[in-house]
Amino acid sequence: EKNFFDPARIYTPQGNYKLLQCLKPCSDQTHDTRPFLDTMLAALDPTTDEVADKKAIPACPKCGGPMFMNVRGGDWFIEKPNEVQRIAFQTWLSGHLGKKMAVLDLGTGFNTPGVIRWPMERITYQNPNATLIRINRDHPQVPKEIASRSISLAVGIDDALIKITAVASNDVQSVATDRKETKVAESAA
Repeated sequence: EKNFFDPARIYTPQGNYKLLQCLKPCSDQTHDTRPFLDTMLAALDPTTDEVADKKAIPACPKCGGPMFMNVRGGDWFIEKPNEVQRIAFQTWLSGHLGKKMAVLDLGTGFNTPGVIRWPMERITYQNPNATLIRINRDHPQVPKEIASRSISLAVGIDDALIKITAVASNDVQSVATDRKETKVAESAA
């Protein structure tokens, strides 16, 4: 959202820091982090960086238990907030199998490879017109079965984006220069 992407088109299978959930979990409800965070920050002691009022620490509104961000971190993770986007992604993917596709895999490692890394490889494997583009400083490897249809960059994402931007910028300038030269040549003729 901060980068102007439509939230309805974002699928976050690893969860979302914008949401809190009960750690038990006592229900499948999630809650916007902002009100809890505002309450906690108001009770923060600037000297110790501790929450002075323990009542300001988030507690589940339903059971009173501890809360945590809605991120994949254990068997307590609630997937319900991502259900609509998951279905939308799978529907889109089903409609595009066999079509030319660039599959971007940015920095996924082996903490939870079954959530993003391996599914991206599977999409590439199942679609002969797909190319996997993996940017990963520590784990750039791709399976041999899709190596011929993969681009693997063993650099950090920030470095890769800087280099891609520079190349794209040079290409745009080259095209603009070529167009100017063509117009000059046409005028001279």
